[in-house]
Amino acid sequence: QLQPDKPTISSEYKSAEQMRAELRDMQAHGISNPTVYQYLSHSRTAEALLKEALQLRREVGFTTDTLYFLGMNTGISSTASQRAELAQRVRQLIGLARPFGSKDVYVYGIDEAQGEKLLAQRKAWEAVHEAGAKVYVAGRTGNFEKVGDVLDLLVAAYKPNKDEADKYHKIGHQVFNYANPQVGVENPEAYRRNYGLLLWQSDYDGAMDY
Repeated sequence: QLQPDKPTISSEYKSAEQMRAELRDMQAHGISNPTVYQYLSHSRTAEALLKEALQLRREVGFTTDTLYFLGMNTGISSTASQRAELAQRVRQLIGLARPFGSKDVYVYGIDEAQGEKLLAQRKAWEAVHEAGAKVYVAGRTGNFEKVGDVLDLLVAAYKPNKDEADKYHKIGHQVFNYANPQVGVENPEAYRRNYGLLLWQSDYDGAMDY
């Protein structure tokens, strides 16, 4: 996230100079559309920082038509008032992203949720759709029958599963891959095979590793 008053040497808070350098480095290594972690609230400062982060991405030359946003979370949003607040924040995000060319805005669900916690998000995800955005989240294969109709993009862990990809594709949704392996293993061939040939063979739509 951009935080110009308190930048750090870490994975978290950055000056504009740091973020620009890291975005250029990611682009040089083949990443086409990294997620955006910039926190969004109703404050003018938060909105201004998000705009600056999106502008930096555009300057570097990343695609801007699809925004994978992690600066907010759908949560469960179990009450009508919570879903109304979620929808308002989604519309705020869309309004901020549209001038930068974002046609499809994805909002993140509850990370790696399973069972009842996964199912409990359905109404929240429907609220996101009604507000004009899409939903993505990391999780396991095998949950299509539970939430596949309201999950626009599953970021599926571990070895790709072509049968699962086929289910999502039949209704116009997508599947990405992560954790096969996570980043950090000093073996380029493993990534070229697992996030290249293997995803192609399994008909996955992309990779979104942590």
